[in-house]
Amino acid sequence: MTSTAKARTPRVRKTASEPVLLNLTGAAEKVRELQKFLDANVINQPGLNKAACNAYAQALNGLREKTRPIYVVFALGYKGTGKSLTPKKLAKFIHGNEKALLMVNCGGYSEKHMVARLSGSPPGYVKSDDPNAAKLSRENIVKSRRGSKVPISIVVLDEIEKAHESVENFLLSLMEEGDADIGSNEAVDYSDVIFWITGNVGAYDLEKLNKIFGFAPNKAKPDEKTQEEVQDTVKAALAQRFKPEFIDRMDEIVVANKLHREHLLKIVDVQVDALRGRILSQLERGMQFEIQMEPSANEFIVDQAMKKGDSARGIRRSVQTNLERQLGALLDASEITLGDRVIVSYESGDFCTFKALRGAATIGEAELIKVSPKAEDLDKLAFQRRLAKAISDSGLDKKKIYKLRYVASDSSKFHEESGAITSELVRIYGCKVLKMSAEFLADPAIYELVFKGTEQQVELFKSLTPELDIVCLTDKIKPSKKK
Repeated sequence: MTSTAKARTPRVRKTASEPVLLNLTGAAEKVRELQKFLDANVINQPGLNKAACNAYAQALNGLREKTRPIYVVFALGYKGTGKSLTPKKLAKFIHGNEKALLMVNCGGYSEKHMVARLSGSPPGYVKSDDPNAAKLSRENIVKSRRGSKVPISIVVLDEIEKAHESVENFLLSLMEEGDADIGSNEAVDYSDVIFWITGNVGAYDLEKLNKIFGFAPNKAKPDEKTQEEVQDTVKAALAQRFKPEFIDRMDEIVVANKLHREHLLKIVDVQVDALRGRILSQLERGMQFEIQMEPSANEFIVDQAMKKGDSARGIRRSVQTNLERQLGALLDASEITLGDRVIVSYESGDFCTFKALRGAATIGEAELIKVSPKAEDLDKLAFQRRLAKAISDSGLDKKKIYKLRYVASDSSKFHEESGAITSELVRIYGCKVLKMSAEFLADPAIYELVFKGTEQQVELFKSLTPELDIVCLTDKIKPSKKK
């Protein structure tokens, strides 16, 4: 009996190829976008912004340890410099909402018995069997994302030096192991959490360095030697206040830079841009306008903030007092109308000067109400509204009486659509409604409106709402013959 042996395939040793440079642009591109976003919103704080980027990069890292929190940052230094603002902007970038984080004000946990509200009541005490009663419960951690599907949570422990020592002890195991026992010994996972801790440790020592909280008003540019002194002073105070093992659990310790006048002026720009966003998003349709800030107005806002010894937080209050309230009063008095460009400057006294260029504003997103599917019509919409309102206000054109008839395409949307038509006609085009009637029980539902306006107003309105049937009643009324 013969056996057939399989012929072995000879093994060929592969020669090593040349090393290939790997592409790191995937996650790195997102981190770069975050860096640009933070630099534009948190002024003169490269250290804080870099720490936030490091935390985000670690969250995106598939090889990170899942047995501890994503990243732990300890932000220290002057008050009102952006230590608490940075994690809010990080939440805005990740979840689209600045409030998508869990803020823990450590001043509310200054007594030992108060710590139970943070970590849960011990076994046998009230609510010890309810793990969700604790501030740092798993349910609260997930809820803090405000519905976002991104599995990254941000917990801010604000002004940690005000908390009782028991809080520090509770955080020790949490920051090392990534979990902690809440309430009745129920383990809570914190491996998907970025912890951002802020503190004003060393503030008294900074005062002894003859610094004012948040900025140095007599200096235009930062002093590198002074900043080194600040770093050394704060870190020395940190070592005196906290246990070495607590400090050792931090992934990054950052000392915020002091803010100077040039930085405060940039913060004014950031706050004014935020106000512009509220004008477009919060005001009713047909009330949007534009702000043009002159340099003198920016200087005045900074001067008012510095009088109270405030810093970045004071700029927000100064913008609210000297700009936001004044514009609100002008709106209530109908001094500002749709499409105006309001020029803000400062001449003398305790108030800014406000001047309006009628109809000079550019098109904003809030002005583009989708009454027509045609893009070219949307581009012209802001100008058409301003023109129609100007015609109505001037009284130069003779007004006529018109009848509008609208047949609803969907009875369920009848009330919404008929209300939008009336609002557009009155608020945007300046026409006056004389009579309304509706047959909403009919199928399809019918809406009729009698209104007064000029021919140009109606032509502009009809050009964007071709589905509406509008006829002029004035032309149909025959003048009575004189006897």
